[in-house]
Amino acid sequence: MGENTYAGGTDVFGGTLTLNGSVKSRLAVHVGATLRGLGRIEAPLSVAGTLEPGSDNQGSIGTLTVNGDTRLLKSSTYRVDANARGRHGKLAVSGQTTLANGTLEIALANGIAPVNKRMIILSSDAGTKGTFGRFRTNSVSGYLDPDLDYAPNDLSVTFRRNGVTFSSVARSTNQTSVAVAAEGLGNGNPVNDALIQNSLAFTPGALDSLSGDAHGSQVTATYGDAALVSGALLDRLRQPQTALSAGTVTVAQASDGPIQQVDIIHSPTLDSRVFSLWGSGFGSWGRMRSDGNAGATSTSRGGFILGADATIDQNVRIGIAGGFTATDIEVASRLSSGTNESIFGALYGSARWGSNQRPSRRVLCGT
Repeated sequence: MGENTYAGGTDVFGGTLTLNGSVKSRLAVHVGATLRGLGRIEAPLSVAGTLEPGSDNQGSIGTLTVNGDTRLLKSSTYRVDANARGRHGKLAVSGQTTLANGTLEIALANGIAPVNKRMIILSSDAGTKGTFGRFRTNSVSGYLDPDLDYAPNDLSVTFRRNGVTFSSVARSTNQTSVAVAAEGLGNGNPVNDALIQNSLAFTPGALDSLSGDAHGSQVTATYGDAALVSGALLDRLRQPQTALSAGTVTVAQASDGPIQQVDIIHSPTLDSRVFSLWGSGFGSWGRMRSDGNAGATSTSRGGFILGADATIDQNVRIGIAGGFTATDIEVASRLSSGTNESIFGALYGSARWGSNQRPSRRVLCGT
């Protein structure tokens, strides 16, 4: 209805009547019908169907006023819209309100309940008689309990924090640590509030997502990079050391006639057994299983190393090396993934001594 005023009795037998204006005669809402709106009823109200005060088809939240007595019959449903900030619909009655064991329904926007906020959903200047027989809400929270308070002149609903803690439903050490930390944040913190609004079954997965154990898995994967680098260096050091060798150079004379060989000169050369440039590529794929605490992690890594070394007096080799590694990880159960890219440098060396000439190797790496 708009802002018009009606002077006769009104019966709503079906459908929805949205009242944003006023009626001056008694109003009866029958089973299967709905009355909603922000208007005024200047006469008694009787509801056997559904009453949705303070709501209209534009999504407004406010007050429906009755200037007279109100009866909510056993077949009735009193539905109140509310949001997370505690704004809610309300029925304001100047006379007496009679509740005959009907149904009270709190319809929360997105299922999110205002925590510890007292919502007065019904006020009666001449008092309230009776109670609701049933209560329902669309909140799925396992951490909030609705508290109905029947005062002499008003009825209020408060969603209060119950005694269930986050840690009581945790299933692993990581989850418990996160649960204790989230609980300590208190009401009003986004993390705490988000956990409170959800079911107990949802909590373990949420705690896993908050644990950040993928960061620890990334560190573990990085140690694998170091193993590949050190393995490449040790493979190089396992190659035998040999002495300097001589090379030959052919010297020829150029003239107008045919080229003639003059001599062969013996000279030291850059022997690969003495001074060498070398390189290696590497890669791996793997999966770290879950231990019941951290999630299973899939890894793929690759990289290369380039080095140069020299052999000194047949028994000592020293060298330098550098390269690049890249590692991708995925922790599917945590919806987490990451990439670690590293540039590294290394100094390495080996020596052999003693009668059996067994080599002793030393490797120094840095990134």
